[in-house]
Amino acid sequence: MLPVKKIYIDSRFKIPDSVSHTDFKFDLGMSFNMPEGAHFYLDDVNIPNSWYSIEQGMNSKLYIRYLHAFDQIGYRDIIIDVPSEIYNGDSFISVVKALFNVETGSFF
Repeated sequence: MLPVKKIYIDSRFKIPDSVSHTDFKFDLGMSFNMPEGAHFYLDDVNIPNSWYSIEQGMNSKLYIRYLHAFDQIGYRDIIIDVPSEIYNGDSFISVVKALFNVETGSFF
């Protein structure tokens, strides 16, 4: 009988000299002596939503052209830099409205 059947590894508990959450090292805490000829394989991988829906430098710029009717200037162009985050539809709309109001000084 093998001394261990499964080892669960979580990247949250990687050692400090790991490169990233996807390229990491993990200390098992103890050594396991397995018999010669034992085979090992990756049984299961759980990848939760581990990426941002908006990521700085990748897809964070929102280019907006709007008609500014109050001062007869016509169309205005602005670029809104949306912070990196995991957004759903409602939270994205809320952030865009807030950033638009900051950029334009209006209340949308």
